[in-house]
This record gives sequence, C-alpha cells and structure tokens, in this order.
Amino acid sequence: MEIVIIAAIDEKGAVGLSDNKTNHDLPWPRNSSDMEHFSRQTRGNVVVMGHNTHKNLKKLNERTVFILSRTNTHKKRPEPEKALWFSDSKDLLKHYKEKFSDKILFIIGGPTVWEHFLGLEVVAKLIITSIPGEHEANVFFERFLPENLAQQESGWKLESTLVLAGTQPKVQVRTWTKRLK
Repeated sequence: MEIVIIAAIDEKGAVGLSDNKTNHDLPWPRNSSDMEHFSRQTRGNVVVMGHNTHKNLKKLNERTVFILSRTNTHKKRPEPEKALWFSDSKDLLKHYKEKFSDKILFIIGGPTVWEHFLGLEVVAKLIITSIPGEHEANVFFERFLPENLAQQESGWKLESTLVLAGTQPKVQVRTWTKRLK
C-alpha cells in the first residue's frame, strides 16, 4: 500500500484558476510532457480528488476514481467513469485497503484534499512538477514549493529530479519522500 500526492505548481505556488462556481482549471497552458508524465504515473492505479477538481477533468481512463467531497452533488449528474464518492477519508482509506491495496493511491487535488491527507500522516511521497513562470491564478498551495519542502523541519527529503523531455523552458519533476511514524 502506497499513498502519493501528485501535483503541479508554478514558481509562486499557483495550482489553479477558478471562478468559484463551475470552472476550475490549471492556470498555465496544457503541457503535453507533463500530462504524459501524470498519465504514466497514475494509469492502472487509484486517483483521489475533490469535487471541484473532478468537475473539470476529462475522463481518467484506466484508473479507479475516488472523489472525496462533503457535498452530494454526484447524485445530480451521471458519472460516466463510475467514480466512487466518499464523504469521509476514513471510509475512503478503508475501501482502498480492502479492495485496492495492491495499487498506488494518488491524491491529485485540490489543495483542500492535499492538506487533509497530509494532516492524516499517510502520505510518504510527493511527486511535484514545477511549471516555469508565474501565472494568473487564484488557487495556491505554497507548501509544495521546493524551498518550503527543503526546510529541515518539514521532514521531506528530495529523492530525485527529472527534467521532462521536450519542454522549454525546462519543466522539472521532483520526488520527495518522508518517513511515516
């Protein structure tokens, strides 16, 4: 059983651009190298996201989708990918352990969901893509900035840095690990 957060941020910690109603998106233009990396990492595994992240994602084929949300909006619309909805992370983790423990559980966002799972002390790995530049955004998660993760008291250790091929300026993916208690 492995629980991993996977995210992309820009140089100021931006992770999203939202109108606080129906549109929630990345604040930078789509980057095919980053999307391919995300797909390779998560394919065949379980992905967890909040309701807002789920609203604007295209189908996540070849993945089991868990949605953690305090709302019951899933009852109002069909779910083509047959996502599993949970209102409680304990129930979500129990279901994962019982049915999918041979798969990696990727927490893909947004910030409320990341913060929640970090607080549970169950995440032992972060895979953070650094998108060059500063972008118009109103959703931030500065905790994932390299300078914040590198602080001794954070407990995170940089394991590897990968530069995604074909990206200009260079897009870096850093993997951080932490010993769980």
